[in-house]
Amino acid sequence: MASYHPNDELLMRFSAGMLSNALGVLVACHVERCPHCQEKTRIYEQFGGELIAESDDAELPADLLDKTLARLSDEAEPAPVKVSGNVPRPLQRFLPDDVSQIPWKGMSKAIKEFRLPFGDDEFDARLYKIAAGKQLPEHTHRGREFTLVLSGSFSDNAAPIMQVTLCWPIPV
Repeated sequence: MASYHPNDELLMRFSAGMLSNALGVLVACHVERCPHCQEKTRIYEQFGGELIAESDDAELPADLLDKTLARLSDEAEPAPVKVSGNVPRPLQRFLPDDVSQIPWKGMSKAIKEFRLPFGDDEFDARLYKIAAGKQLPEHTHRGREFTLVLSGSFSDNAAPIMQVTLCWPIPV
């Protein structure tokens, strides 16, 4: 169970689909595994639905539905996900089918990194594979950073904020 949860504002923005790509994937991974945040997200989504239901009808172009359906039919069907291990569903489509085939780049023998292909203007997303008991080199935290630990544990001497760094510890 997570010891840190996204704050209410972040969960509301997630529920409304208003997060950047990297942060949206990170929060989706957390929400998938956290019953506490699933419940909050469900409440925020229900509240958003009620606001939409009570709002005035908007004038939409007559051909909007046809254009939307045409765009959806043009898109290729995604390949079935076969990722193994402890990978949350929102992250699976960005990784090889076999997680042992991730093209890690070495920072050291104990610390490897993989840049995820869904960064955006606000965040850069990376997976880290860190051997048990090892430390990242001393570094600064510029701006906002978020961390989602997929396996193992993680601690940071900095303030209790999360990083948009997705951690993937090396299996023992």
